[in-house]
Amino acid sequence: MKKLLPLILSLAAFSAQSRELPAWQQLEFEQQALWVSARSKISVAAISDGGAHPIWRLHAESSVAGNLERVAVEFDADSGRAIYRSRFSQGKNRRHKEYRYQSDAVTRLRREPPGADSTEAPADWPITSERKLSLPVQFEGSVVSTPWLLLLLACDALAHPYTVARFIVHTDFNYYEVTARLTGTEELEVKNPAGTVPAAGTHLVKVVGLQIRPINPLADKPDFMLLGLSDDISILYDSNNHLPLQLRGRAPKIGRTHIDLKAAVLRQTQL
Repeated sequence: MKKLLPLILSLAAFSAQSRELPAWQQLEFEQQALWVSARSKISVAAISDGGAHPIWRLHAESSVAGNLERVAVEFDADSGRAIYRSRFSQGKNRRHKEYRYQSDAVTRLRREPPGADSTEAPADWPITSERKLSLPVQFEGSVVSTPWLLLLLACDALAHPYTVARFIVHTDFNYYEVTARLTGTEELEVKNPAGTVPAAGTHLVKVVGLQIRPINPLADKPDFMLLGLSDDISILYDSNNHLPLQLRGRAPKIGRTHIDLKAAVLRQTQL
C-alpha cells in the first residue's frame, strides 16, 4: 500500500471556518542567555466584526539589551491576511516603518524623526523611504501574513493533524513560504511561580513544526524571525487551552535554544 501523503492546504483554505479569539488575551515570553534577558509581550483583540470578514489587531512589544520594538498588525481574522503593519524600533536610533498590504504587493514606508529631540508621534515623522515590494508572480493572489501572526495561525494545525498548512509570510523586504504541521506530542515541565498562568507542573503539549523557506530571489539578506528565533521553529501548545508554552529554534550568537511562556492573561481571567 502506498504511503498516504499529507494534504497541503493554503492558509485561506486551512482557515475556511470562522476563527474565534484565542483563550489568551495576553502572553509574556522570556529568554535568558549570555547574561541578557529578552522579553516579549503579545496581545490580540477584535477591532471590528467586519461582517463576513472580522478584523483583529495584534500588538507585540519586545525588549533586549536596551533595544525596544513595538509592532502592531491589523489582519483579517479568518484568513490571516495582513492589512496593515507598523513597527517602531528604538536603540541607538529611532525608526518607524509602515507596511500596507495589497493583493500583489506591499507598500513599505520608512519614517525617521526630524531631529534627535523630536517629540512628534512616529506616525507623523517625515517619510525617508518608500518602496513597493511586489509579490512573486507565482504567488500573486495568495494570502500574505506576517511572522507574529504565526503564533495564532499555526495553532490551526492542532485541528487538522493530517494536513500541512502553507503560509506566505512577509518580513521587511522579503517573502517566505512557511509550512506548519502537527509533529507529535510530549510532556513539558513548567516551573512558573505558584498562582501564575500557565501553572507549574507537567503539561501535555502538542508540537507544531514550522518549516521556513525563502522565496527566491530575496530582496534583502535573510531576516525571518519569530520572537528572535529563525530557521525551522517548533511551537509547543498546551493540549487543554492551546497556550503556546514554548518555542524552539535557532537564535543569533546562541544557536539552538528555546523561549518559555512566563505569564498569560486568559480572556475570562484578570490576573
